[in-house]
Amino acid sequence: MLLAASRPPWRRLAPGRRGRARSARIAPLLALVALLVLAGQLPTWGHAGSELPNMNWSADGEVVTGTWTGPPDDAAWIGESIGVLREGAMEAYLGGPLDAYPTANEIAAFSRSPELKAYLLERVQVRQDGVDCDGQVTPGDDFIADGASFRFTCPNEVRTVDLTISILHEKDPAFRTFSGDGTVQYALHTADAPQQPWDFTLAASDAERGGFLSGATAAFTSGQAPVILTLVVGAAVVLAGVVGALRLAGGGRRR
Repeated sequence: MLLAASRPPWRRLAPGRRGRARSARIAPLLALVALLVLAGQLPTWGHAGSELPNMNWSADGEVVTGTWTGPPDDAAWIGESIGVLREGAMEAYLGGPLDAYPTANEIAAFSRSPELKAYLLERVQVRQDGVDCDGQVTPGDDFIADGASFRFTCPNEVRTVDLTISILHEKDPAFRTFSGDGTVQYALHTADAPQQPWDFTLAASDAERGGFLSGATAAFTSGQAPVILTLVVGAAVVLAGVVGALRLAGGGRRR
């Protein structure tokens, strides 16, 4: 009697082992996808080695106020670019030579310099219906640590305006600034799109509801919204992949 031909025993896998084999092949792929999501989606913010500078906005009547804060290397870079701080000050905050750090007197002189005020008012602007709002800026006593406060007076009660931020775009076209106002509304001011429309009625509506959106989305005005969104997407990819792998493994055991 002839025996039916069959595949060699070493070529066969038990159903459970087939599921585990699929999972083992899928796991490295999932890790690679997650890595690409987390690494590939993170834009270049500021310049190399820095976190994202941010501007927090608010409006009341005809007045728009904003507060700019950024990492110390960015603030020092402004000082270098306007010729107030010594060359190398920015690199000092990124691990450069210690003797290049600005002294307390240099920081104080930089913070109250007319060159700094002129630069900031040139690089941060508010327009209402195509008309420039009159701007004033007050740098902190230590601009590198505390940033600066802006006040813009517009012709009419503020509802929607155009916000322009081009700080350090002349030094690095990859530089960008994050804008927020305590709601889910945010913008990135880039060299290609320094001007962004803004609707302050969203913040007013949020305040009337008792700050629900502000409380729920405080992280989105901390300058880390894009990072948070990227991490959420990455986590979702990993979770979906793990669930899929487990289902494959489970399906193999049921057959």
